[in-house]
Amino acid sequence: EYAPFTDIDVVHEVWVPTSQSLCGRFTFTNQGAEPASFRFDWVAQLNPTDGERMGPLALQGVSVLAGQSAALRPVVFMTSGATPRSSPYPALSQELELAPGAANSFIWCQAAFTDVEASFNLARQLAARPFDADIARLELLNSEQVEVFTGYPDWDAALALSQNQAYSLFIAPAAGLPHPSYVLTRQPD
Repeated sequence: EYAPFTDIDVVHEVWVPTSQSLCGRFTFTNQGAEPASFRFDWVAQLNPTDGERMGPLALQGVSVLAGQSAALRPVVFMTSGATPRSSPYPALSQELELAPGAANSFIWCQAAFTDVEASFNLARQLAARPFDADIARLELLNSEQVEVFTGYPDWDAALALSQNQAYSLFIAPAAGLPHPSYVLTRQPD
């Protein structure tokens, strides 16, 4: 949560739905007594050693940002009819007009496959999902975790991460092991 302008509050939520994608939702709220009008640019920066930088591209009548890094073809998609901006930092742009007390939300998704169409299709599918329902589902899945508030944000984060690490050491039941079991260490692969 942050406030880039006086009386404009922003909530930015981020979700990682798959290993090939990243999504987020921006919610802008006008807390002031006057209407607010501004432009929001969501920049996608890619500086590959082998490939091409992000730039505007039209796919299926929709403006996106696309690039290439080695074999990957990342695509950034934004809802609400975002328009592309070509500049040193390519962006998807939203013009916002908010009445006093009004809010406006939109979702962005980035996906990266070896095919630009596959990247676009995943990003668009994810953007169409019910964001609130997906976040509620994740919160229910993580409800077993104990929330600790010590007054020290670094300690709170360390305690939360230690619980995540502990949960990763449990292995779900399988054919050879009918009950959950645990391992002492787990390698990334």
